[in-house]
Amino acid sequence: MGGLFITTHPDPVQRRRHAETARPHFARAGLTGPVTLDTGSLLIEAYPKYRRPSPALVHLEDGDFAIAIGTFLFQGHHSTEALRRYLADPAAKPDDCRGAYLLLINRQRRITLQADAHGTYECYLDHTRTLFSTAFLALAACLPRRTLRPAECLEYVVGGVTLGTGTPLAEIDRLDLGETIDFADTSRRHIVRPRLVEPERPAPIEELIERSLASLRATMTAYAAAFDKRIRISFSGGYDSRLLFALARDCGVDPELFVYGSAASPDVRHAAALARSEGARFEHIDKLLIRPVTLDLFPEMLNASYEMNDAFSQYWMFCSDSENYARIDRCSGDGVIMNGGGGEVFRNFFKFRGQSMSVRRFIHAFLSSYDPGILRHPGLRAAYDANLSRKITDLFDLARPVLDRAHVQSLYPHLRCRSWFGRDTSLDLRFGDRATPYLEPTIARAALQIPLGWKQFGIFQGRLIKALSPSIARHMSSHGYPFDRDPPWRARLGDLRLFAQPLATRRHNAALKQKFARSNERPKELSKTFIESVMNISCPNMSSMFDISKITEHAQYQRVMILEYMMQKLD
Repeated sequence: MGGLFITTHPDPVQRRRHAETARPHFARAGLTGPVTLDTGSLLIEAYPKYRRPSPALVHLEDGDFAIAIGTFLFQGHHSTEALRRYLADPAAKPDDCRGAYLLLINRQRRITLQADAHGTYECYLDHTRTLFSTAFLALAACLPRRTLRPAECLEYVVGGVTLGTGTPLAEIDRLDLGETIDFADTSRRHIVRPRLVEPERPAPIEELIERSLASLRATMTAYAAAFDKRIRISFSGGYDSRLLFALARDCGVDPELFVYGSAASPDVRHAAALARSEGARFEHIDKLLIRPVTLDLFPEMLNASYEMNDAFSQYWMFCSDSENYARIDRCSGDGVIMNGGGGEVFRNFFKFRGQSMSVRRFIHAFLSSYDPGILRHPGLRAAYDANLSRKITDLFDLARPVLDRAHVQSLYPHLRCRSWFGRDTSLDLRFGDRATPYLEPTIARAALQIPLGWKQFGIFQGRLIKALSPSIARHMSSHGYPFDRDPPWRARLGDLRLFAQPLATRRHNAALKQKFARSNERPKELSKTFIESVMNISCPNMSSMFDISKITEHAQYQRVMILEYMMQKLD
């Protein structure tokens, strides 16, 4: 299923109005023809995936029903058949399922909504917990007012996503990790967190590799069975997609590979060379050639990206809308696309030595790559720190705001990846089936148990690839070395410099990098001419928070423009 909208407003007339207001926003994102279910207290609209005839809906006895939204796997099946088997198995548990999904189940007059165990599939809800939607814009359109949350806006500008349950609008939140909505009383919160923190389990390297391979193989085998081995992998010249390719081949799957980028880019060159040598089906797509941007086309392109990305994105939107066409194309067909997102769970993502630290120190070291001078009010910096501190403390239910090594490692899959890849995955799932295997709980748990020392410099992940396929491992990567040997010392110098650097100074690295960049000229789509063609260039909403003239980092400047564009469109 491609989308879901639920309203629990007590007035049936208002419920119908909510659904009517939401439909155009789903339609502009490619979702039409919803199945409407009225339980008397809920009005539910279930949207099929793009150009699919029907949603994953199972009718049960006595008017009960169940709906699966996204990609839902159970017992080697997916979609409707997986849902039917899940409902028929009295011993079935969420841990037995795979995928990124929402399950809406009506049984014996009790209706519940819950997400996958990792919380990858995003569901938005309003602050009164009356409206529930997989489309942010559809829910926003139903609200009587929309207010910006300054701390969440700064999160988005700095990092490209809002972490945890927050969104840029004060009236809209996201379903929490481990949360179940019981529609008998939506005001009561039911949250049962999955196990998030894993202690390291030292063992000989061969045993560590076999542990990880067991979870990887089980997951790939489940997807291969559910989709009859019809798997496409988003490919590159790095670790994560090569591990997926080697894993697929090891499990008897001959996947199709596709890569985005210029023909001259290292990712494309190395990916193409490997695919040719290994005899893999391979497609190269240069998105810049699909729809070149012009000033005349820019308003149409930006509006299309706004609707397709559901208001905002961690990626560029002030550019050609070719990604919209690429998204539809990659998700078409009856197979599943696999993305290597989250693969750094097998590496030391934060590049730290393994020391404990305060929550505040973590935020300053890893989540504060911005110049405080861009803020209009100094209080926003403190609000930003406090908001992130609350999210991290609540996630782990910390008695004291201190993170040990296991907590820090867990924040990569369970905080950053959940928000970063969750949004992108949820959008892709409107158009087809997508998997982000490294975020499956069994794989993430096994990876978190690997001692940090083996994860340094990509050593462990390289050895995983070699264990699965020495042939694939021997090819040159975009890192400048193949994966059939540990990284050379020259490739380790950058990480070694970070290990030696005090955490207190990490927040300044991005600013120094920007200062000494070769060129600081903004892309033409961020020029005054292009911006004033699509919105009020004075930026009345964002200029109250940011001194926009002081923002020199292009991605952050673009995100400010995205939020301003969103508010002007909503108003």
